[in-house]
Amino acid sequence: MFAALKEHAGQVEVISQKRSSLVKIVSKLNYYVGRIFKAEFALSQNVILSMAYGRQFTPHADPAKYDVLFAPLASNEVAYLNTSVPIVYLSDATFKALENYYFSVDSVSNLYRKQGTYLETRAIEKSSALVYCSNWAADSAKKDYGATPNKVHTIPLGANIDAPPARESLKQGSVDGKCRLLFVGRDWQRKGGQIAVDAFFALRAMGVDAELTIVGCEPPQSIDDPDLIIIPFLNKKDEVDRKHLEDLYHSSDFFILPTRAECFGMVFCEANAYGLPIISTATGGVSTIVEDGVNGFLLPHEAKGEAYAMVIAEAWKDQPSYKALRVSTRDRYDKVLNWKSWAESVRKVMESVVARKAS
Repeated sequence: MFAALKEHAGQVEVISQKRSSLVKIVSKLNYYVGRIFKAEFALSQNVILSMAYGRQFTPHADPAKYDVLFAPLASNEVAYLNTSVPIVYLSDATFKALENYYFSVDSVSNLYRKQGTYLETRAIEKSSALVYCSNWAADSAKKDYGATPNKVHTIPLGANIDAPPARESLKQGSVDGKCRLLFVGRDWQRKGGQIAVDAFFALRAMGVDAELTIVGCEPPQSIDDPDLIIIPFLNKKDEVDRKHLEDLYHSSDFFILPTRAECFGMVFCEANAYGLPIISTATGGVSTIVEDGVNGFLLPHEAKGEAYAMVIAEAWKDQPSYKALRVSTRDRYDKVLNWKSWAESVRKVMESVVARKAS
């Protein structure tokens, strides 16, 4: 975000990167409270911590120096910030949207929930504009927090890659007839790993010569099949690992991720950069990224592996349509799911906020 805004949205500075002594003390207290009470989410959403952040950042939020403050994922930092500089707050979710979705309300204390909702409300009210990366999150801001619709904007994020591959380098269709599926995710359970495996075996049962590569996690039980490849971890900071992952994107035919819960999923943007059609779930922020028939297909949350296999088999058997799908998938990246598009859209939001203040 920082690099994209610097390139496309004007002069950008990061204010007060180091945590103040007060913030450090409160954070440490939160940590020990979490250890003592064995709270799954401890007290990271904490009014006292938020006040400490407000005290740290307020002296730096100088209206004579800055036109706008950009606050990504910063409800804690914004809630008690005292400034006349317009705030553009960005998030991939609201606290309410995460309840009984990313975490069960039974797994956290009522105090945590009340503080999380309270701080989110304050951040939304203090901000001049709200930027969410999905309609799912934007709708929650309006429905659950009463955010004024005209200050809510949906702007998808870009792909987590330094540079997209050249279009002419992308795979156009199968060379040997094998349908290669790629799964990239760290959380086996939440990312729907078992459904992906079930889809792979269902495809084989349908007579499709399929291969599935799983990157980032492992099945709870070993599966002995030469066409089911498990790569527990690849480090993008390591040149060899990064090249390995890029090669997998290049050589695959579908990106499958039957996720159970997803605020956005930047990995989907990466798949688009490689023209790799996505097979996923109509949940959370995924439907902002994936348009049925344009850059992939979304299935209902209750869909099983066989349903995923049927969608893949149907798209795979018509190779001319499949090739067109790959082209429109990369088009979706070039037009929307890249950092240049994101930064230019955010800049327009910032300009409108500054103009509104001036008037």
